Amino acid sequence: MADPQYQTLNPQRGIIHVPWYWPHLTKEEATDILMEHEHGDFLVRDSTTPGEYTLVVRKKQRVRNIRIHQGPKGYGVVADNCDFGDVANLVEHLQNNTHVLQRLFPNIELLNPVCKPEKTDEETAYELLRELVDKNKDCELHNSSYTNHVRRRELTLKELQLCKTKITSLKVVTSLFEEQMGLQSTELSCTMMKPAAEAMSQEEESLALNRAAVHSRIQTVGIRLEQEESNLRQLEASANQQLEEMELLHPQLLEMQQELTLLRLRVEEREIDRDYLDLLLKQEKHTNLSHYNPEYWSVDCDSRGALQLMADRVPGTFLVRPSSQGGHALSMVCALGENGAEVRHCMIYHSRNRDAYGFHPEYCIFSTLKELVIKHRTVSLKHYNRSLDVCLTYPVNYKHRLSGSEMSEGDD
Repeated sequence: MADPQYQTLNPQRGIIHVPWYWPHLTKEEATDILMEHEHGDFLVRDSTTPGEYTLVVRKKQRVRNIRIHQGPKGYGVVADNCDFGDVANLVEHLQNNTHVLQRLFPNIELLNPVCKPEKTDEETAYELLRELVDKNKDCELHNSSYTNHVRRRELTLKELQLCKTKITSLKVVTSLFEEQMGLQSTELSCTMMKPAAEAMSQEEESLALNRAAVHSRIQTVGIRLEQEESNLRQLEASANQQLEEMELLHPQLLEMQQELTLLRLRVEEREIDRDYLDLLLKQEKHTNLSHYNPEYWSVDCDSRGALQLMADRVPGTFLVRPSSQGGHALSMVCALGENGAEVRHCMIYHSRNRDAYGFHPEYCIFSTLKELVIKHRTVSLKHYNRSLDVCLTYPVNYKHRLSGSEMSEGDD
């Protein structure tokens, strides 16, 4: 039975303020974090069951998740013994009384808490978000480089195996030719031991010619064999070099992914929408889109000109134009439900200090206008303005065909 003092505590009071409590952390994210730590390191995350928690512990080479149940009197790691009114005190009790924990979960011990990165007063949600976007770009580039190395090595290994097969075949052919040449030499010797004639018999001449032809083939195969063996040495050297590069890149990639996971958690703590983050960090696969060419969407006109250009165009049609206030503005066609559509306008903000663009002063996180346009092909502007639930789907100057219903360029 727990100390009675625990039963009088507020269940939420202690857990919120302890540094090893990671709210909103998923099971996969917690596993990734602890796999970078040592045996006995632990943290607490929210359970998928509302009001309950999960104690996540590194156990040798594995990560163990222990459910913290909620009962009428409080919390506990056993459903019928939930007597601790505070999760923080429960964890502290298990940490100080290892025998209690190991009686329930053999070889589990709570040695060192894994704490969240400390927040600084200077950090704003914007700064963290910008850092997250930049780090995600670096991680994508690093991952792309590593993936290319893996693919090149796979091709090299296939070529290596093919080269070995060719060498084996050439050696077999050489062996057969040498065997054939030996038989011909024996036959020629037997023929020459017969009673001599004034001129070489027709049989002897044929054997000699065949022997010369086989000898020529052996030389030809020998040249091919030398070439393939030289190619084999080059392929082996390339494969070894590629492996060294992969072994260098892989731990760097894992470290970057770990940093990205931790940084995202810090951003989520600032109550930035998860769906928005997912879309923001999603890698764009359609690199042949018209969005990549500013000629399709950058137009030198004013708001009236934009209205004329986009009259009778479908929702999602857009252009970027000069703003009457300086800088740039976005004009787009928005759906109005059963009432059709209308052209709306919004300011494109530019942070001179950070040299970045966005549709909100606090979200200037895109390095160029093109990057801003490309990303919002799939990210709705509703994340900045609830009345603008539209994605930048169709550049105004892109000549797409209409056949009954609008066909989206590069649909997933």
